Amino acid sequence: DTLVTSVGFPGVSLSFDAFGRAVLSGRVSAQYALPFEGVSIGVSRVGMRMALKYGDKPFVNAVLANQPCESDAAAQTISMAVSGMVLDVSDIDTFALFVRELINATAVSVTVQGDASVQAQLSFGSVDVSDVPLRAPLMLAGMGGLSGARVLGFDVPHGAATAQGLDAVLNVSLPNPSGLSLDAGRVSFGIALAGCGTMLGTATLASTRIGPGVNVLGATARLPSGGGACLQHFLSDFVNGKSSNLVMTGLEDKQGVPLVQSALKGFQLSLVAEGMQAALVSRADAYLTDPLVVLETKQIHCEISVSNPLGDAISLIHLDVAVSSMGKAMGQVTHDFSANPIVIPGKRTVRTR
Repeated sequence: DTLVTSVGFPGVSLSFDAFGRAVLSGRVSAQYALPFEGVSIGVSRVGMRMALKYGDKPFVNAVLANQPCESDAAAQTISMAVSGMVLDVSDIDTFALFVRELINATAVSVTVQGDASVQAQLSFGSVDVSDVPLRAPLMLAGMGGLSGARVLGFDVPHGAATAQGLDAVLNVSLPNPSGLSLDAGRVSFGIALAGCGTMLGTATLASTRIGPGVNVLGATARLPSGGGACLQHFLSDFVNGKSSNLVMTGLEDKQGVPLVQSALKGFQLSLVAEGMQAALVSRADAYLTDPLVVLETKQIHCEISVSNPLGDAISLIHLDVAVSSMGKAMGQVTHDFSANPIVIPGKRTVRTR
């Protein structure tokens, strides 16, 4: 039935060329079994014509040109480097399901079927053999759902906040425990706060390459003012140093690769957005100018330092701060600036009484 018992891709990269075709690069390994004993046969060159089946559905055809390989005659294994092998996608829906599983699962099993041509090394010389049957399982390590994904940084550049909303810059950390690399190009996602019904906005990654290990990618996000209570909740948690659970859902992006769009449309990624590390109120000073007045009015004049961590200006319209000393509550600092807001330029600190 077959001489090849298993095929593997110990380290492989899936990318898409300028024509939108899926391209595979990396290393291919195979285990073979001979139908007779006592004969040691090495392999010096291999070519393959193969189809990949996910479940019972063929979805990709590929041709590996005859090329040199490394072999271990005793272990009956071969290994070779592959560069730029074009995958002819015959079933887009199954290919999309396969790619989603590569991202979501820890391992994905497919079947390789076809035939191979080999140059075998015998004791009396080399022999070219064609139409060697090829049918073997292929187990690919998956990305495990990119578990542990986080938004490490959130900023609003100068001039990016308007009445229509915010144009924010995000740094997204995506851990990939597998040896698989995925170069998906431009992709877009809808952003939602977990448990909140209204979308916060959209995020676009202009160049998405997820390699083994931890990947930090830059994204631009459009957060329209229509985000309402959900957006206010997210921003409030952010400035108060609280983490938020976000859900990103793949959207169709007409500037992206069509095969990638088919695979990622509707795909969901859960991630944690870390809160702002530095407090908005960075310092508070109390002034006891006249103790008698303090005892009489029970009021202390305070000077508050407010820092803006964002690139664009923010306006201070209301201040409500709890004041404590040596672990004991002393009172509240409350002031309404809505009639005359205090503007804090990007990356600056202001002091107000």
